Amino acid sequence: TILKSDKSLFDKVVLWEPSYISVGGEDMPKKVTVGGRRLYIEEWGTEYLMNPEMVKEWRWFNGKNELDLVATLDKPLKIIIAGKGILVKGSREYIKVAQEPKSLTVIKNATHCFDEMGAEDELLKETVAWVKQK
Repeated sequence: TILKSDKSLFDKVVLWEPSYISVGGEDMPKKVTVGGRRLYIEEWGTEYLMNPEMVKEWRWFNGKNELDLVATLDKPLKIIIAGKGILVKGSREYIKVAQEPKSLTVIKNATHCFDEMGAEDELLKETVAWVKQK
């Protein structure tokens, strides 16, 4: 959402655990019929339904297209990731292609929700520091 938004509305970007699907996105989610409508269902800890347009956009993010968006962001970019999460590799790919200034912070003992002791504090401290930086 941030990468495809109107960039004139903000000065800096902070991404927490940004999505990155390098392969396999074409296999997700599964087709279902609900109330006579053709939809899709995804099951990542909880089930949720998606309409075909959302799935089409999801599949557009293929490990390259989102990197093109990052490369043309033209805004200071800070990425904060959970060291125990599955998005570390993708975040490193984002940072490689991002324009300067850029920064990557790994919160070592955190998982995706940053709900481990002290992880939320570190996440917010890093975020505020980046936003306040001149």
